[in-house]
Amino acid sequence: MILTEEQDLWQMDGSRLFKNVLKQIGFGRMAVYCGFFKRGSGLMSATLIIYRIMASIIVQKPLRVLWENTDRIDPDLKTSGKDSYYRFLKNSRLNWRGLLKRVSMLVIQKITALPHQSRPVLIIDDTPIHRTGKTHEGMSRLFDHTEHQYYTGHEQLHLGWSDGNGYIPVDFCIKSGKDLINGMDPEKDGRTQGGIRRRECSLIKPEQCLQMLKRCIEQGLDVSAVVFDTWFSKPKFLIAVTQIGYDVVCHLPTGDRIWRVNYNGHSYTLKNMYRKLTNERDFVRIQIGNIDQKIASVVVTHQNGLRLKLVFCKLKNKVWNVYAATDIELDDRTILETYAKRWKIESFFKFSRQHLRLGKEQSPDLDVQIAMTTIRMIIFAVLNWIHRQNNDDRTLGILFSDLENEFSNPNMDPIILERIFQMALTVFGVIGFCGSQLELVSNTFRFISDNFRTLRLCSAELR
Repeated sequence: MILTEEQDLWQMDGSRLFKNVLKQIGFGRMAVYCGFFKRGSGLMSATLIIYRIMASIIVQKPLRVLWENTDRIDPDLKTSGKDSYYRFLKNSRLNWRGLLKRVSMLVIQKITALPHQSRPVLIIDDTPIHRTGKTHEGMSRLFDHTEHQYYTGHEQLHLGWSDGNGYIPVDFCIKSGKDLINGMDPEKDGRTQGGIRRRECSLIKPEQCLQMLKRCIEQGLDVSAVVFDTWFSKPKFLIAVTQIGYDVVCHLPTGDRIWRVNYNGHSYTLKNMYRKLTNERDFVRIQIGNIDQKIASVVVTHQNGLRLKLVFCKLKNKVWNVYAATDIELDDRTILETYAKRWKIESFFKFSRQHLRLGKEQSPDLDVQIAMTTIRMIIFAVLNWIHRQNNDDRTLGILFSDLENEFSNPNMDPIILERIFQMALTVFGVIGFCGSQLELVSNTFRFISDNFRTLRLCSAELR
């Protein structure tokens, strides 16, 4: 069954919700267009293999549950050997970046067609992926600038789209440090998609960001600004982003001396500029979200010629922040509201680690890590589309838990209920229930057990 745009997704069978949404967005056609096909005479297509890998991620179980004898997975998903999955994931010729790009662009196109849209932005941020052992490809010793300590593993640099109400992953890169513990597999063909992504692991993060932004421009992705935090806020990087064709809204480091700006013919550090505004102007009190702060803005020029609008925010206990925008026509509130959308990527990282087990792949092969990360990002994009299309007031975490029923054994819950009911009847008999009372309780439990699936779907609609 392929859904039309007018159909309500929640009116169909909840046990096939995720699969039908993939059909609706044409996931199979996208996979074939990106070169996803399975060699050999097997009965499973590449699209079906991806769908079954998604099943293992959503039920938060490793891939081996797809062929083990377990009641946690629908029997229809356990029809192939493990070699089919691992050979597929290790295939360095598959264009995972192209598949993610097509899914993300389609979901963004559908979301932007919805009413009441705010100014969309692109968000850049990185997250550490911790590894143990010494066999993982590209594993190195890196410094976590958030926790201020060293760790072994690699970094993932993510680029995503947000309108303030959701987050859609668009692209990502894996970053290895200079202090390598294990290098790349020399037997891999450098001409393949996997070879290309292995070479980009050695690039510095600003260069990786610029390449991802150039791919977005080539796809015609139009946003109001690119948003990032203090680590990426370097003058050369801001100029490079504006030369690509995007405006920038970012948080500047207050103690960094590379940010010396010219104002009225004089050169100032950001700290001296803040003191000057504090002495000469009255800060205006505004509220952004739940944060009450006082702000003042000024248009300045960096020493390299870049014109910026700086918004200084005075918080409690003499704490202050400064935000910059390359579009000097923006008002102060718009700049702060635009930067506030950056926190959507932090929610994505938290959700992915908690529910999608981001960075938990046990395979040392870099192709497997790229494939599994891409599949997780596609799942997150589809969940956001389901959430937005139906104006669902549930959080993504609750929605994710509800979708686990799609891949669970439908006979498992009544079996568990039957055992609970038998134990309850035994307890009621011990505490002195008479025969008619036990019969009434037994009939009630039997009705719930026989109609459990229908009652579960009805309760989901009533929430």
